[in-house]
Amino acid sequence: MAQCQGITKAGKRCRIRIVDDGTKYCRYHKSQGRIFGNWNNSKDSKSLDGPGYIYVFTLEHMLQRRPVKQDWLRMAAPTSDNIINYDKTRQLKPKHYILLKIGFTSGTPKRRLEQWRRQCKHQFTLVTPRMLSSIVCSKRDKMHVLLHSFSRLSLQDLGKYSKFDNKNLGFHTKLAFQTEQKIHHILHEKYGFGKIYCEGCKSTNGGIHKEWFLVPREDVKNIFDKINDLCQ
Repeated sequence: MAQCQGITKAGKRCRIRIVDDGTKYCRYHKSQGRIFGNWNNSKDSKSLDGPGYIYVFTLEHMLQRRPVKQDWLRMAAPTSDNIINYDKTRQLKPKHYILLKIGFTSGTPKRRLEQWRRQCKHQFTLVTPRMLSSIVCSKRDKMHVLLHSFSRLSLQDLGKYSKFDNKNLGFHTKLAFQTEQKIHHILHEKYGFGKIYCEGCKSTNGGIHKEWFLVPREDVKNIFDKINDLCQ
């Protein structure tokens, strides 16, 4: 038996035990699997080991030339009960860091992102390797990335990101779900993972988005490298 991965309206992990057959949500929280979990639609839930895309997205304002702090986007120390004391929070500073979420879909990343937008009422945008130069904001980070690129420059680099589909804006892989899980594990080990409380989703499932990663902007290139390497 396994524990349901759903989040209750109180923001806590569901305690219902379910049969350990690959199903991760009980009947009360199965809708969360389509929104926050490992399935993007009914087709995905029937073929977790099938082909698809790995996609990366962030909040639109984080890709501005000079990203500014948003009062509603705040950082807080993690707690076991998911209760936030707003008096002890602080604004997230997006100059040197960016919030990223990595997902998989058996459809297209563009269509999946539109589902996220409608559900959450947030302006999300896909992040692609072509955006690397704009993701790095500060002169310090730009110089770091430039030196790093020159140190690894080779003819092989010209064909980098061979798994990235420029039309659909995602990394194609034969095992989308497994690849996503490997990427999450690697990033979790290095950066931990954060939770975002979403007003747009609050009424249906507690409004908690899991597995967002707050990473240094200069590390985004390495993340794309790792995703491309893991996609088969």
